[in-house]
Amino acid sequence: MYANSDSELLAFIKNPVKHIQYIKNHVGNTTRTTKLLIKLPFFRKYIHSTDVMTLFEVFLIKLAEDAEKEMQQLPPKIVGFAEELKSVCIEELRSYFNISSGAINYIGPLWKMHNEDRYGAKMGYHSNRIMEVCNLSEGNMLSIVKSSSLWSLFFLSEMYFLIKNKYMVLSMDSHGFIIDKSFDMEKQSPSYWVSEMSEFHARISDALVIKNFSESIAHLDYISPSQLSGIIDYFLDKAYSIHVGYLNSDIRKSPLYNLMRDAVGFALLIEVKCHNQPRRIEKQWINKQRLFMDENLEYMNSIINENTDSRFGTASAFIAAESIYYKRGDLFFKHGLKKFIGKILHEYKGKDRNFAGTYGKIPFEKEYILSYINKIVQCKACGL
Repeated sequence: MYANSDSELLAFIKNPVKHIQYIKNHVGNTTRTTKLLIKLPFFRKYIHSTDVMTLFEVFLIKLAEDAEKEMQQLPPKIVGFAEELKSVCIEELRSYFNISSGAINYIGPLWKMHNEDRYGAKMGYHSNRIMEVCNLSEGNMLSIVKSSSLWSLFFLSEMYFLIKNKYMVLSMDSHGFIIDKSFDMEKQSPSYWVSEMSEFHARISDALVIKNFSESIAHLDYISPSQLSGIIDYFLDKAYSIHVGYLNSDIRKSPLYNLMRDAVGFALLIEVKCHNQPRRIEKQWINKQRLFMDENLEYMNSIINENTDSRFGTASAFIAAESIYYKRGDLFFKHGLKKFIGKILHEYKGKDRNFAGTYGKIPFEKEYILSYINKIVQCKACGL
C-alpha cells in the first residue's frame, strides 16, 4: 500500500504536525458555489469532490495548529502504564472519536467487548505513533488521548493518505465530512481488520504469559534453565516464527541461535523483574542466575553499553545500562524485543550469521499441517 508513494506524503503521515506544509502546498481554492453551499447544511452533499478535498485540507491545517499547541502542553515522559487506566483512556477517546457499528444494532455483552477491543486497537496504534514522534511512553497514554486535536490529526493523516490513493472516498453531508471505503479498500478491509485486531489480542496474550511466568518465579532466588526454556520457546515463535519443535540439530547447535535464545531469556528476566518503580534491576542478579553463556552475556552487555540513543523506537528504549543496573525502557515487550535482537544480529560477527537461511529450508508448513491432521484423525479415532 505504501510502496512507491510520495516521500513528502509519507513524511506527513509520520509526523503531520511537523510536515503540515505538505498540505499547505497542495491545498487549492474553493469555487463560489461551494462557498455558498457550505453555509447551507442540507446542500453540502452537492459540493464537488475536488472542493470537498480542499475543505478537508483546510480542516487539517487548522487541526495541525491546535495539535501543535497540545503537543507543547504534553507532560514529560511518564514511566509505566496501569492496566486499569485502559478503560479510562477508551472512554476519553469515545468522547470525540466514534467507530461506527455499521449494520450491527444489537448492543449486548459480546458486541460491547468486541467494540472495546476495536477502540483499544485504534487507541494503541495511533497513540504509539505520537509517542514515537514526541519521545514519550505508554505512561503518557491518557494525556495523549485527552489531546483530541493531536490524536485526531494523526488518525486523519492516515485517512488522508488512503483518500489520496483512492482506498477511501471523501464526501460531505449536513453534519460534516464522510470517509468511506472504496471498492478497492472493501476487498482489502477484512485482512486489514484481522491484522489490526490480531496484533491487539497478541499483545494481551503476551502480557498474560509474562504475568504468569512472573508469578511463578516471584519468590525464587534462582531460576532454573527449564523454567525459562518454555517461555523463550513461546517468544521465539511469536516474535520470529521460529518453531523450536521443527529445528534440526545443526540449527540447535548454532552459536547465533543460542545467542538469540539467551537474548530472549535475558530480556524476559529484565521484563518480569522491572514491573514496579524504579524499572531497573541489578546486573549482579542476572549474573548470579548463571542462565546464559558467558560470551553471550558479555556480547549483550557490549551492545547495551554502546547504544545510548534512547529515543522511543530504538533498542536502547527497551533495555539500557545505568551504572550497576539494567534499566527497562518504554517499548512494549515484543516490539522492544525485536529492536533489541535486531541490534544484536546487526552487530554479530560470528561465522553462522546466515543460519536463518538454513532455518528457512525446514519444511515447517508441510510438517505442521500433517501433524495437525494426524491429531484430528487420532481424536476422531478416540471418539473425541
